[in-house]
Amino acid sequence: QAFISDWAERRTDPADAKHGNRYVRQSLLVFEAALAIGFGLGMQWATSGLAGIRLCFNWSKFLEFLPNCMCFSVGISLKMRALRYYNAGTIKIFGQLRMPMLAILSTLWLQHHYSFAKWQAIGILTVSCFAYMHLKEQGRGHNQLRCSRELCLLLGWVLLNSCGGVLAERAYKTGDLPFFAKFVSEDFSY
Repeated sequence: QAFISDWAERRTDPADAKHGNRYVRQSLLVFEAALAIGFGLGMQWATSGLAGIRLCFNWSKFLEFLPNCMCFSVGISLKMRALRYYNAGTIKIFGQLRMPMLAILSTLWLQHHYSFAKWQAIGILTVSCFAYMHLKEQGRGHNQLRCSRELCLLLGWVLLNSCGGVLAERAYKTGDLPFFAKFVSEDFSY
């Protein structure tokens, strides 16, 4: 999303910036969800026919996916707002902090267990992301990594995206509906 936004907002070529954006930023999110719903319905039709399509409109599964979709939606909105301050590459690198956050949340909420070596790798990744952001802030003229409004947008995105991921994992593992029926229910929750 961030790379498409960079292209669409003509930030990849400063000479194009005077012509304005190629689209409204939020339309990317709507288009992505609509495309996922269409794909999920098509796959469910191909594997199970009309009966499979009916499974996609399961209201209890829709409500089960609603909390994680709210986390994803607000998180993506924060990420899109952060695009005003950071380029797509920086957001992509900072987004790697989702892995340590997912590890912590899945340990707490889903009772997953990780080996000492995996925790070491997660720690190295975390330190690397923060070191990169520290160097990035020094490039902006700040001597230290401070919790600026811009950085809080990214931290909020990472936290909400991670919470949504753990909640989605729990919702996907419950019930006996086929995968694509759950997939479409999740996308309708957006």
